[in-house]
Amino acid sequence: MQDKHGISNYLMEEESWDYIWTELVVEKKGARTFLDREGIDERDCNFSEEMLEEMLHELNRMIRKYSSTEWYWRQTANDLVNLFIDHRSSLEQAKS
Repeated sequence: MQDKHGISNYLMEEESWDYIWTELVVEKKGARTFLDREGIDERDCNFSEEMLEEMLHELNRMIRKYSSTEWYWRQTANDLVNLFIDHRSSLEQAKS
């Protein structure tokens, strides 16, 4: 990013990168991320029936899309489909 025209003007000085990394990632003073989800189970989330239905609908759409002939030959698409199927199962269990 440093060498990209138009972007380098907006980057912080490199001397501050280690400090920022330590504060945000190591000391966890930044916003929560997916890395902070240890120990959280899907059951810990209280989704409404409508929200669960919408998530299932979207997962099914993505499974259909990345299983199609346009995508099936790509390993990344297969990996996504497997993850989506696993997540769909988790949501279906949470729903029941």
